[in-house]
Amino acid sequence: FEDYKQDAFLAEFLTDGHITLKAGIKICIGTQPREYMPAGRRRFVDDIATILDTGLDSDFSLICDDREFPCHRAILRARSEVFAKTFSHKMQENEESRFVIHDSSPVAVEALLKHLYTGAIPADLDNLTVEILQLAEFFQLGELREECRLSLLRNLGVENAVTTLVHVDCYFHQDGTGMKDKVKEFIRRNAAKVVDNEHWGKFVRSYPDMVTEVFREVIESQK
Repeated sequence: FEDYKQDAFLAEFLTDGHITLKAGIKICIGTQPREYMPAGRRRFVDDIATILDTGLDSDFSLICDDREFPCHRAILRARSEVFAKTFSHKMQENEESRFVIHDSSPVAVEALLKHLYTGAIPADLDNLTVEILQLAEFFQLGELREECRLSLLRNLGVENAVTTLVHVDCYFHQDGTGMKDKVKEFIRRNAAKVVDNEHWGKFVRSYPDMVTEVFREVIESQK
């Protein structure tokens, strides 16, 4: 019986003397996805989320556009060094118990708060990557920032290559991840299509030094 199973296995998977195995792998960086959490931890996360959703005993607010988000100093302080410093000094935000967030959207701020309270990575991160990246950078949230970096790579395409390069140059140019080189390599390999894209003209006018940098790499690759 054992020999039969071995022969059947080899017949199915052995090709030209090689065995190829395929497997699906889900990599969890930092916070464990809710569906993979033990039941006890899942209940804990849900309970903490309820505190945010209800605003019960809130003592601080985040303001974005016309939305006000009641929240709790203790959680913000524990999760973000920026908030911890804000609450430790006589800053205007601390005195007024409110923090106004500019250049963002209420949707992004809501996603930020859910991450601060529960560790959850926004389900629609790919649609809000740049906004959430700006918030993650400002509030020094390393895990969320890394998820945004992966989202930029995951969604890199001809239509957004130059805008992605600009964002990478702003947020990841010195962090050792090689992000900028990866985006430039993509542009080099797809140069003809990227140049024909509608964003190229604005990119040339707004970032001439970066355009020169990209073209130098294209020329070097053709030597």
